[in-house]
Order: sequence, then C-alpha cells, then structure tokens
Amino acid sequence: MAPAPNDPVSATAMDPPLCGMCPNPAVLTCQGCDNMEYCSQECQQHDLAQHSTLCSSFKNFQQRPSDQHYRAIYFPINGTNPEFIWLRMDGTRGDHQVTDAELAQYVPGNVSDPHGSDITVKRHHDLNREYKNFMVVVHDQHMWDNCQPVNQCLIHTVGPVAQYWYGGYVAHGYKYYEPYLHEIDDVDRELTKNGYPLIALDLDTTSLGPLIAYIAATPMVK
Repeated sequence: MAPAPNDPVSATAMDPPLCGMCPNPAVLTCQGCDNMEYCSQECQQHDLAQHSTLCSSFKNFQQRPSDQHYRAIYFPINGTNPEFIWLRMDGTRGDHQVTDAELAQYVPGNVSDPHGSDITVKRHHDLNREYKNFMVVVHDQHMWDNCQPVNQCLIHTVGPVAQYWYGGYVAHGYKYYEPYLHEIDDVDRELTKNGYPLIALDLDTTSLGPLIAYIAATPMVK
C-alpha cells in the first residue's frame, strides 16, 4: 500500500517544480526541509512565517510507521501551528479510505455524515495554480450543532477570516483530480473500482500554501 514508483511525492508536487509563492519556475530549495522550492530568496523570505510552521518537522516524517500510513496535515483545535501526522489508510490501492476511528483521534464529532461533505482542495487560489491531484480536508460535519470551539490554529495561521472554522481539521491527499483522469496510467487503471481510483498520496510542505489560501478565500458562514 505504500506509494508506488509512479506516484508523485505529494498531492501538490509540480513537475517541473514551481515556486511556492509565485508562478515562476523554482531554482532553489529550502535547506531546512529540503522540500519547499522557490524562484528567489525574496519569495523564500516572503513565505518564511508560514513555511516555518512545518519546515523543521518535515525531516522527522520520512519513515512511515507502516505501508498503510500516509503523511497528512493536522490543524489542532487548541494548537498554534499546523502539524504533520501519519494517517492510516484502510483498503487496497485504488480503494484507499480513512476510517472514522482513525480520524476521531484528530477530528472530534461527526466526520461521516452522509448529508455533509468533506472539503476538496484542488488548486492554489492565490497563484491560480491547478493540481493534477487533490486534497481532502476532513472536519466535523455538525461543527456548530456540536458546539465545537473555534480552531485556534487556523486563527493564528490564517487570521480573523477563520473565525467560523470550528473544530479540528485534517488534510490528506489523493491521486488524480477528475479532469486529469485521462492521464491514469495502465497500472492504476486496472486497480480502479467503480471507475474512479482512490489512491492515497502523501502531503508535504508544498501542501500548506494551497490549504491556507483555500481557507482564506472561503470563509465559513454560520
């Protein structure tokens, strides 16, 4: 179940690499995490406050606990910064799912309400950058009815626009955003179920920017 050789290193990896702060090609890599890339030292400096929240911990998340674990990003209710976590996926390649029991460690409340929906992030709003893969952000589908507290991590990271984002949030990645299904390779096509594959991908430091941009551009309405 671990990532296959034909998988991108993360759901937000770009090939060729692009700057994490602007549309330009990347020419330098952060020496702290050896993951985030930029076109210039100026762009790197502009991203310092946000990137530093995950930079130092990234190298501690290289060895997965098992082939069923994938790197995800957690926004704790009472925390200050987002965190990398290992999220366990059930099912086989092509049908990867996260169980409610696994998510309950991070997201209290009802995460699998059939009348609700997880948040799907498939582009970087600030950079107008579309990804071939996508991220799912899991949250309590009844955050207000369940009287969840405001997520302090998002308030600290995004600002007052996040004042109605209640409860905990976990973001994880999947391969093949729908408009790019024609690019499924033969190996993955054979593993699909019901015509659409669910193939888990890791997230990395390049994933934080589009998540924060989505939250800033999409305020919750109570």
